[in-house]
Amino acid sequence: MALGCGGNEELNITLLRYKLFFARPKHLMIYGELKDTYREILDEFGVQYTVFEDYSKRSRKGEFK
Repeated sequence: MALGCGGNEELNITLLRYKLFFARPKHLMIYGELKDTYREILDEFGVQYTVFEDYSKRSRKGEFK
């Protein structure tokens, strides 16, 4: 499942709800930042998720020295 990186936030929220309703995932693996709004929707639908930070953010924290 993919959401747009920018643009229309309201459309992305609608698409997330639509995809969760029809796909009914038990667990999602999310790469990159998870906005609080999306986190709340996943919690509302009872979907478990794991968030993996992107490489550039992790490297700035010094995790790859």
